[in-house]
Amino acid sequence: MNDELVRGAATVLAAVSLAIGVAVFVARDRILDRLSYEVILALEVFGQLGFYLVLLLFLVQSYRIARDRYENAVNEMIPPARERATETLTPGDDRIRTVESIRDRTDVEYRTIREQLDRLVRDVLERSDQRSETDSSRAVAEGTWTGDDVAAEMLSDDETHPRSRLGRLFEATGFAAVRTRYDLRRTMTAIAAVAGVAVTDDRRSRVSRYLVGRPIHAPSSAEDETDPVHEESDAGRVQRRTGHWDGVSVIALIGIVLGVLYQQPTIILAGGIGVGFAAYGQLSDVPELEVTVDRVVSEPRPEPGDDVGVTVTIRNDGNRRIRDLRVIDGVPPELTVTSGSPRMGTTLGRGETVSLQYTISARRGRYQFDPALLLVRTITGATETEHRVSAESEPAITCLPTIESLPSSTRLLQNRGSQQVGQLSTNKPSAGVEFHSVREFHPSDPVTRIDWNRYARDRELATVSFHEDRSAVVIVAIDARTDAYCAPATSEREHAVDRSVSDAATVFGSLLSEGHSVGLASIGQDPLWLAPNRGTAHLNRGQSLLGTAAAIGPQPPESEGYDLDRFTLAPSSAQILLFTPLCDDGSVEIVHTLRSRGVTVTIVSPDPTITDSPERALARVERRLRIQALRSTAISVVDRGWNTSLDRAIRGSV
Repeated sequence: MNDELVRGAATVLAAVSLAIGVAVFVARDRILDRLSYEVILALEVFGQLGFYLVLLLFLVQSYRIARDRYENAVNEMIPPARERATETLTPGDDRIRTVESIRDRTDVEYRTIREQLDRLVRDVLERSDQRSETDSSRAVAEGTWTGDDVAAEMLSDDETHPRSRLGRLFEATGFAAVRTRYDLRRTMTAIAAVAGVAVTDDRRSRVSRYLVGRPIHAPSSAEDETDPVHEESDAGRVQRRTGHWDGVSVIALIGIVLGVLYQQPTIILAGGIGVGFAAYGQLSDVPELEVTVDRVVSEPRPEPGDDVGVTVTIRNDGNRRIRDLRVIDGVPPELTVTSGSPRMGTTLGRGETVSLQYTISARRGRYQFDPALLLVRTITGATETEHRVSAESEPAITCLPTIESLPSSTRLLQNRGSQQVGQLSTNKPSAGVEFHSVREFHPSDPVTRIDWNRYARDRELATVSFHEDRSAVVIVAIDARTDAYCAPATSEREHAVDRSVSDAATVFGSLLSEGHSVGLASIGQDPLWLAPNRGTAHLNRGQSLLGTAAAIGPQPPESEGYDLDRFTLAPSSAQILLFTPLCDDGSVEIVHTLRSRGVTVTIVSPDPTITDSPERALARVERRLRIQALRSTAISVVDRGWNTSLDRAIRGSV
């Protein structure tokens, strides 16, 4: 039905109803005096029948609306949160969720976590306290490893171990879930204390379900959760009834019922107008949207951390005014809005133009904007239409990691090299810059290597030897598995893979400038691989891959597997510099697998762990144990604090 005809008919009906209502209200007595007794009696009978009919309609409509509200609530779209980048989990958040799901000590999850804590406390006692395996097992079984009675009872083999008063109170009052979670977190705190890690704020973990970050790949809005019964979809367009005015008809029917019951024509008239208004809201439709969207960015190739201005312009190309227009621009989910807002609400007349401006923070990678989301509603708000409109020009933002000079990069390499000249010192005496030894002079020795000080003192010729400089073949590898995508806080702009890529870019450029042959690799389902080489072109190729390769993108891969076959392409003399946060046991298995193939592995590990809850503090303990285990097998590990520079971390660890 044509929207203009509906509006006109509703307007005429409202005007006629109002005129009749006014006439009845003003001249009711005169009208009744002119009617015969038979007509008045018929009207009373008709009024009784109408009363019961309206009452039936009231009951049916009330049931329909109540059921619809219970099943679907208000069926309007919740605009996506485009101001913040998708969040990343913090190490320990998976354990927080598991603890929150536990109801009592009979849960499978409880038994699993208890076994994990039992193994962990034994490892801590063996590595931190230097106890034997037998002594550690005995201490845990007898509950002597800690002074906390609750933690001792949790892991003790003695079922009669005394419980705390608070624990017995929780159990007696039926709060088994609260008590079980409390005991687990208290045990985690005790284990962390034995390992030398203090929980900074234990209270936050009690509401941890609100602190756990949203996975980076999770939907950012409820835009796909609308009820399909109330939607009509078309290409780029979805129309739905919001249900905002469903209750109006019930209120209007109540008015009619009361008006008939108490014989009040004005109340009946008001109810009739209300029913008409509700019907108008359901019948009215949103007109076709004819708009043009244009988007401009201030800098298409920014440096990491730079501010990029975005201007979005919307022009109404249709013949009618858009009375209720809401715009949400398609900011890439990986980027954060630092100022302004990517959304606005406005009215837009025919041929008019409106603009919105905001600023985003650049982050390494290549990003395309999503189509802008335009929501249009009728004047009553009863019907809503969702449009996805692409911009006429689709600017892309490409941000490559910065390659900085790192004087300490050579310290990451072991004394293995090829015959090409570089900055890797070997134990072989030859020409170079670092002193090695003094030997007897041979006639073939160059004059520049004669020890003239000894000749002046003893009148004996001797030749000075230096450490031979050779170049190394290096593979700079990045752990890009799902478990590596973690950060110290959900609001952190960078996660561990971002930090690893940034550090890898710096080391990649520094080693190339020192004459080494350097390649790139990643560990994941579809890994990155760049064969070792030298030169400016190779440097530019590597920088581009580090910035735009999907294998090390800002969002984690959909699958959790990984492939190490590409590393077999590297020469047998190659060294691997692996950048990984070491936040799961899988990273340790990868290191041992690579090392078993005869290559030298050095690890640079950014630390994304924090200690604001027992679960997260325990993740830091586990990471420290992994580092200790790797170092115990002669594997070099650079433990880089999140706020520590790479150069300082290398100088302090290697």
